[in-house]
Amino acid sequence: MVAVTFGNLERIRAAGRPPPGFAWRGAVIGSVLFTAWALLVSNAVGAFPASAAAIYILSLLLFLFLAGFMFANLLLSFLEPSE
Repeated sequence: MVAVTFGNLERIRAAGRPPPGFAWRGAVIGSVLFTAWALLVSNAVGAFPASAAAIYILSLLLFLFLAGFMFANLLLSFLEPSE
């Protein structure tokens, strides 16, 4: 993910300006990834002993949301810009 992100940043610099919605999409993707990562790491070290399965399922649901969000972005990228 980091390699793709930095590769995209280089393409955007070459294009001159970021596409509309670039910043908020990156913020959503980054925040969901960080939240799921933090939940899984804290679950692995035993921070949630009573609800470990629930935390794991919540992380899976966050990743499922992220996959749907990124797929929707992919589909919407094929539409022509409304400028």
